[in-house]
Amino acid sequence: MKDNISALFGWTLSLGYNPNSMESVPLYRRPLVVAITVFILFGALYYWLLSSAGPEAVPYSFLSDFILAVGILTLLVCIVYTFNIFSSASSNSRSMLRTLLTLAILILWLFVHVPFFLPGSGRTLMRAILVDLDFMLILTLILLAITAQFVLPVSGSHQRMAVIRRLLGFALSERGPVTYIRDGKSIEAHEESKRIGLGVFLIDHSSAAVLRTDIAFTRAIGPGVTFTKAGERRAEALDLRKQVRSLQGQIPSPLESETLTTAAITKDGIPVAVDLSIFFMLDPGPATSQREGRESQSQHYEFNRDSVEKAVYGHMYGEVDDLPWTDLPMLLAADIWRERVKEHDLEDLIQYQPDHTPPLETLQLTIMSRLAVKKDLSNGEPSATSREGAMLQSRGIRVLDVRLSNLRLPEDVQRERTLRWRENWAGAVQEKLSNALDEVHREERRGEAIADDFMVRGFTHSLMGALKGGRPPSRRDTLALLVKDAAAICSQDDRVSYNQELLNHLNQMAESIQKLDPNCHEKGSGET
Repeated sequence: MKDNISALFGWTLSLGYNPNSMESVPLYRRPLVVAITVFILFGALYYWLLSSAGPEAVPYSFLSDFILAVGILTLLVCIVYTFNIFSSASSNSRSMLRTLLTLAILILWLFVHVPFFLPGSGRTLMRAILVDLDFMLILTLILLAITAQFVLPVSGSHQRMAVIRRLLGFALSERGPVTYIRDGKSIEAHEESKRIGLGVFLIDHSSAAVLRTDIAFTRAIGPGVTFTKAGERRAEALDLRKQVRSLQGQIPSPLESETLTTAAITKDGIPVAVDLSIFFMLDPGPATSQREGRESQSQHYEFNRDSVEKAVYGHMYGEVDDLPWTDLPMLLAADIWRERVKEHDLEDLIQYQPDHTPPLETLQLTIMSRLAVKKDLSNGEPSATSREGAMLQSRGIRVLDVRLSNLRLPEDVQRERTLRWRENWAGAVQEKLSNALDEVHREERRGEAIADDFMVRGFTHSLMGALKGGRPPSRRDTLALLVKDAAAICSQDDRVSYNQELLNHLNQMAESIQKLDPNCHEKGSGET
């Protein structure tokens, strides 16, 4: 209490100037100033109209006495409540000034009632004004109570009373955290989490949160409306959906050695890197499969209180800042990748064998087995099989899949391997080319042999038929048969592409041969 008054006194001396405040709204545009100005103007107009009406307009009845009595009781309750707010307020000078101003107005309002309950107070103008103010106060609180039930999606008498309690407290300068959490991110006003009054959280179907006080964590809350106690505020908001984190493979320079990469050293001392992607989520619990909105009567995503609490309670701290639960799976996967690469040579990582699993896929399965949490067959409870799996289980995280792709090498190693591959490829191509030329020559010789055999058989077909028939031809007939078979071959366009002149020439030769005698002499020459 003494600290609050001292802070308020210091704020008053400095005229409310806060060099760290980023608020730049002009004074005449602030809601409190506008409300006070409107109240003064309408109050003056009301007083002028009431005084102009004369004494006849001043009410005096049992109803007015009843309103004054109820107004005094309401003011006493509001004063006690506002005093409790001021005594438990934080050192925020602005909130203390607001609470103290509300308390001063309520006390002044209460003391104004005293003269009108003394004997002989009579029917005065101020009494009529006070009756109207008390009626306005009572009606305002009733309307706030009715309106409060439609501000949030609440159901049941308990939730309705809770939201009425907070809205009425807000009217009496009580400020608690009012936060909307969507997709795992909190949406709230500036310094909303520093307020210590009664608050409310509205969380969408895919989010959760953990609450805390100044000294400890309190509880985990899931989708829906949650009402917080005094001093309870947000510690961290979480996303219940599947998460994916990807890390592009690159070999960092010495100046970038502190950045997270998948750079690793093989067994033969060559640095490599891969593109690493990991899929994970907050452990939904013992369910065999994720629901994810497939059941219309249930929450869209599983809210497992234990997993949410573990993700926040088990925060890890690094050299600069704490480590969020969403960064832990990637760090562990990258660490296992570097550990396993040390056991393989570069050739083991890049060679491909048709009947074997690719090297990257084998490492991928190894990393997944190290990060996975399996069920214990003896009791059905999840149990970790490795140090990394136990660490993830302690943070309430379930890894769904791990993927490795696109193996990268240093530029000099890449150039060397490219040159070596090119040389090997060039040698293989030359060998194949030489074998192809030899094959072409062999086919040419074979084609020539087939053509020679065809020509020999074609030229002697008729002659061989005559000899086999026991009719040896004469010289003239032998020559005629050979020319005839040659002309027959030339007339087959699908076999020989000779022109018509050659065929005509052969036909002329056949006619000339027919003019000779059997011994191929011209007839009448007399030669034997």
